[in-house]
Amino acid sequence: MYSELGKITRLLCIVLVLHHHHILSFTFHRIIESRSLLRRCPCDSSRRRVPLFSSKYDLNNHKSFTNEKISETHSSEFYLEPIKESQIRRDRIEQETRNKDKFCSFGDDLWALRKTMKDLNQDLIESLACGDKIVEESIKSRLDDLEQKDPEAVYTLELEQMNNVMKDQRKSMIHKENALNARSVLPQFNFHGIWVGKFGDHGYELVNVTYIGDTLIARKVTGDKNVPKGEISFQVDLSPLLFHKNSQNSDENALPPIILSEDASNKWGTKELTRYRGLGQVAEEGFKNNQWMEGQFIIIGEDYFSFSWMPISHQVFFSRPTPEMQLDMLREEIVIPSSNSDISAMRGYALRCFDKTIATMEDDMEDGKIDRLSNIYHEEQHFE
Repeated sequence: MYSELGKITRLLCIVLVLHHHHILSFTFHRIIESRSLLRRCPCDSSRRRVPLFSSKYDLNNHKSFTNEKISETHSSEFYLEPIKESQIRRDRIEQETRNKDKFCSFGDDLWALRKTMKDLNQDLIESLACGDKIVEESIKSRLDDLEQKDPEAVYTLELEQMNNVMKDQRKSMIHKENALNARSVLPQFNFHGIWVGKFGDHGYELVNVTYIGDTLIARKVTGDKNVPKGEISFQVDLSPLLFHKNSQNSDENALPPIILSEDASNKWGTKELTRYRGLGQVAEEGFKNNQWMEGQFIIIGEDYFSFSWMPISHQVFFSRPTPEMQLDMLREEIVIPSSNSDISAMRGYALRCFDKTIATMEDDMEDGKIDRLSNIYHEEQHFE
């Protein structure tokens, strides 16, 4: 005798199979007509999925769909009115444009600017030794002008001045605004969001980068048997005050940039890679005896970065995942319900499997694939 749970489970499977058989022919019919309509649709050439079932149509008469009927509902069902930009958004975009025009862009232009400033500082020391006031004032004036083009220098100085005038709220807010404008163009503070990297034998994993103040935190979205999802993978304190010349620990905290060869610089579009000290988390299987170890955070332009766990010589390169890769990796994290799971959980899992099958078939039909197994492939969309 089957238990009550077994009977319900078996009945659910039968219902799903019958349901799948009943609507599959309509699904293919609807997919083909939806795709052909989207190819003709002048309002949007991007790839959008059309709902398979709509209240506008009678499921019992789905075979009677015609191009004329679809055309009548075209404007109401498929056309999306453009969203008007708010004044706040326009102001923000204008401010971002001004910031980019004001500061030197990250890369070789910035390295050249800093080299010029370093040479001028050496000239300033020599002029002070000679007592030449005219040359001294000229060099100081030029240094001030160049310093205003270095976003990291401006961010550091504005933070210092903000801390010095904390009692004067008006002046403090001015320095804070100037500091945030400079911060907005620094790549190390613009890595928010999802990134993908290959964690050795564990394979590809997703991390979500957020910030608490000037501390970058990379938390695992998909994990492994050692450091599971939800735990911090690594963290980096990027506060410029740690590396400022007036800081007591500036020499200890600052790391020299990595100088690339000519071939590597041509490939990545920069001659230097900036890096920062950080902490990476490691653990035994089951997230036991977890501990933090010394690491280095390396910026490879605005689109890539890496983190190295120094004591174990383990380095992971990160890039932005494609939407398809991100969804596939998140689907792999779905836990398959066991026989002891709740009926609602089993039903939800079955429905998700059905939706995934329909979506895959839909993509295959659009791509012209006729082999039912042709969707089984893997693309390594990552940086290494």
